[in-house]
Amino acid sequence: MASSDETLTRARQIPTTLFSDILGDLDRPAQALSTDIQSVHPGVERTAGWAYTVMGAQSATPLSGPDMDKARAIDAMPDGSLAVWAGTGMTGVCIFGDLLAGAMRVRGVQGAVVDGGMRDVDDIDPATFPVFARYHTPRGSTGVWRVSATQVPVQMPGTLGSVVVVTPGDLVVADQNGVVVIPADLVEEALERGEAHIAKEGEIRAKIEAGESVAGLLERYGRI
Repeated sequence: MASSDETLTRARQIPTTLFSDILGDLDRPAQALSTDIQSVHPGVERTAGWAYTVMGAQSATPLSGPDMDKARAIDAMPDGSLAVWAGTGMTGVCIFGDLLAGAMRVRGVQGAVVDGGMRDVDDIDPATFPVFARYHTPRGSTGVWRVSATQVPVQMPGTLGSVVVVTPGDLVVADQNGVVVIPADLVEEALERGEAHIAKEGEIRAKIEAGESVAGLLERYGRI
């Protein structure tokens, strides 16, 4: 995993909207997560990190004892990672909270994307640990849901009914627009295209402010 600080810094300069368009140009149009997964806090700054996947499932029978696999997963998360929490369709309870967020933050984890519920919203500082989740609820998951695997490919809900497979080491970028997953083998090309487009957008904005024809700009640049 090429988890360089420079790569993550570059990724944080590019909005998820642009990454989504670029991935479409690269024949990977379904890399944005479901619109149900959004920032828990308003005004969150963009974050980026290397996917560290955690998968769990609801138990058909009551569970006893602590979820040690969850604890071990958090202990193993490296600096620069971003936790991708696959709840496997869990609803009604939280599978993520502030103590887990705090433990990840001190390890250098860049945030969490949760396909499921979370709680302790007021106790998590989005400036130091942004969380993107499907819903929030006061009810915990003790005895109901448990981690079943870590660092394996996981399925997350995508847009238009699609499924996004997140593989450990993929680049995850999240902001107020949503969450995009960039396959590891496309990261450098996506970054280069994104940086070039941002430079081009500066030109387009200047021409719009100058009153140039929108139709003419679209014809010239191909996308506005």
